[in-house]
Amino acid sequence: RERIEQLIDTHQLGQWVKMTGLLPKPQIAKLLASIDVVLVHLKNHELFQSVLPSKIFEGMAMEKPLLVGVKGDAADIVTQENCGLLFEPENESELLAKLDELKENTALATSLAKNGRKAVAARFQRDELAKIYIELLGRVIEGDVHSPVDSAQL
Repeated sequence: RERIEQLIDTHQLGQWVKMTGLLPKPQIAKLLASIDVVLVHLKNHELFQSVLPSKIFEGMAMEKPLLVGVKGDAADIVTQENCGLLFEPENESELLAKLDELKENTALATSLAKNGRKAVAARFQRDELAKIYIELLGRVIEGDVHSPVDSAQL
């Protein structure tokens, strides 16, 4: 974080880049409403291929286009829902190229944002996902661990 803050100062990027640190939950929606793009960027490591950063769903819910540098499940959702652009994790030049693409093509950015909002409303409601999770836990308790959750439900 210190290194990033130093770069922001050195390159005089303070009006565009804000390092907020941890924020109380009520402030998150206000912050998301003020941005143009949600950046989700994790290290290029096998460990992160199975994670689903909550920022993806928050950005989709706030109707923001996503710029995602994560492989695996998160990238699959972004691709399937056509709600953002992907770049290779830790690839700075590719991240900047995708950011420029969104800046230059506002129709694309708007379309991706709308797709994300529709997808989160249709497929990623917390109550519905909780029901699926409870069903899965019931299967585990009953010993039916070889019967996966139908991926069409997700």
